[in-house]
Order: sequence, then C-alpha cells, then structure tokens
Amino acid sequence: ILNQLIKSKGSSVTRELLSNLLSVSPRTIDVNINRLRIKIEKNPSYPLYILSVRGVGYKLEYNN
Repeated sequence: ILNQLIKSKGSSVTRELLSNLLSVSPRTIDVNINRLRIKIEKNPSYPLYILSVRGVGYKLEYNN
C-alpha cells in the first residue's frame, strides 16, 4: 500500500485500485492504512502524511 502511495505522491489512489492490486477487500485497505498511520504519524487521528480523500481513496503528502 505504501509503495503505491509513494508512486502516486500527491495524487489520489482509489481504495478499489489498492484492493485490486493486493487482491483484498477495500475494508482490509482501510485497516492497513490505519496501521500505517499509527506507525508514521505523530497523531494518527489528525494525519499529515497519509490523507483520506473523501469518496475517492487516499493520498500521500510529504516533502523530500
């Protein structure tokens, strides 16, 4: 998941695309996004890096 978000930095990635790439349900993507946020965000309740795009999916925001 993180690899695909990095490849698409700044652009939204749909839950469906991620679930199809990994052959898992969209709910599994949501759970794993939450786990990633716990690991990399200072406050996972207010993410700065892995952002939810309502009705679309997720996107990664970071500066090199």
